[in-house]
Amino acid sequence: MKKLKRRRYPAWFRNNVLAPWDHLWAGTLPRYVRDRYIVRFKIRPFQHIDGWLTVTEAAALYRTAAALPPGGVVVEIGSWKGRSTYCLAKGLPAGGVVYAIDPFDASGEAGSAHTYQKRQGETPLLAQFEQRMTALGVMAQIRPLAGYSHQFVGQIPHIDFLFLDGDHSVAGTTADFEQYTPYLAPGGYLALHDYGPDKAEMGPVWVVENLVRPSGVYEHVGTFDSLWLGRKKGS
Repeated sequence: MKKLKRRRYPAWFRNNVLAPWDHLWAGTLPRYVRDRYIVRFKIRPFQHIDGWLTVTEAAALYRTAAALPPGGVVVEIGSWKGRSTYCLAKGLPAGGVVYAIDPFDASGEAGSAHTYQKRQGETPLLAQFEQRMTALGVMAQIRPLAGYSHQFVGQIPHIDFLFLDGDHSVAGTTADFEQYTPYLAPGGYLALHDYGPDKAEMGPVWVVENLVRPSGVYEHVGTFDSLWLGRKKGS
């Protein structure tokens, strides 16, 4: 596995140059500029981690995680090699944690299993994931759960941000939505990856259009490339 270098700016640069501008990415700058700022100074290494997350999607995950309260809990279903996990962990406030649920065995639905197996590499996926997150300094905020999502239902009783990016079949996405959203706190965030008009046959689109929107429980925050983001109503 190629070793990734974690870029560290000098403390004086972080404190006196970067920190005073942090408020801008929270809403003042246009989204395009804000996203580039986040990628350049906050989550740059994510681009070297194998996966299918775009710059716009990565910045949206980071911003959403950063908006959580101290000690915020993120549940990510489908982590692969940690491309999205890294962005979530970097955005977390103090005391936050990301539960990364994945079988880490390159399995998947019929349309994706071949791609996973081709790209998994020789080192076991869980070892790749842990080594990479450790090298990038975020492993302390991450709790990998090796297995399928149904095995961990009810083990995380409070969720502030639920990110569904696992089984993309209609049945699989529906099961994850129905089994985990009861634990999503009022005001918590729900995200589904691979949503869009060109993906109408996939589970994330079906769940958003047939379960999320009709429920009236979620406010649509925005769609960032193929990342659909909503927020559960309530305080």
